Amino acid sequence: MALQLRKVYLKNWKCYLEQEVTLSSKFNQNILIFYGRNGAGKTSLQEGLLWCLYGKDIVSLAKLSQYFNRVNLKTNPELELVVKLTLADSKNIYEIQRIAQRTQRGSTFYVSGQSLTFYLNGQLQVDGEQRIESLLPRSCREFFFFDGKKIEEYAKLTHTDETRKAIERTLGIPEIRNLRDDAEGALKKFEEKIKDASKNKKQLEVVTTELATSRNWGQSL
Repeated sequence: MALQLRKVYLKNWKCYLEQEVTLSSKFNQNILIFYGRNGAGKTSLQEGLLWCLYGKDIVSLAKLSQYFNRVNLKTNPELELVVKLTLADSKNIYEIQRIAQRTQRGSTFYVSGQSLTFYLNGQLQVDGEQRIESLLPRSCREFFFFDGKKIEEYAKLTHTDETRKAIERTLGIPEIRNLRDDAEGALKKFEEKIKDASKNKKQLEVVTTELATSRNWGQSL
């Protein structure tokens, strides 16, 4: 079985206050796609995955202060940032965690850390960086962690629409688009049914009122 991402834990990382995402291990899929609306946190999640694995190669220490959750910073300016990944293959379970700390010195805040811990089957390993490199080489990271914008970037390199379509087929994006369109179509039909039901209700109220009026008029004769 190929290496699979099983769990993601984020604390004070960008828009994530504290959240754990558990991914099903029942499906032996080679491609994992995170789908959501604009602003839902997809890119932030991707950046968290990459930072946990590659640290300052993804986010420099100078820029890392911008990645602390702004909501929690208001109440706790000395904040700990944590991203933890759980991966597994047919033989082993890998737990990778990277932490950074925002601390105050006088009137100035600075970020220290980016400390890494790597566990293999529950046992702490001292050569975490090397083990990550053997599992997921940083030179290849763009081929196994990228967002939808990369599709257009790769397509522009060859100036052909075929490249974009090939990448989309590999990622299963046409199926996702079909699922999205089907869901939107079903939602539209449901909304139409609600409107029809509302009209029928009003018509029923009119008929009921007319019948009541007719009955009262008949009783008065």
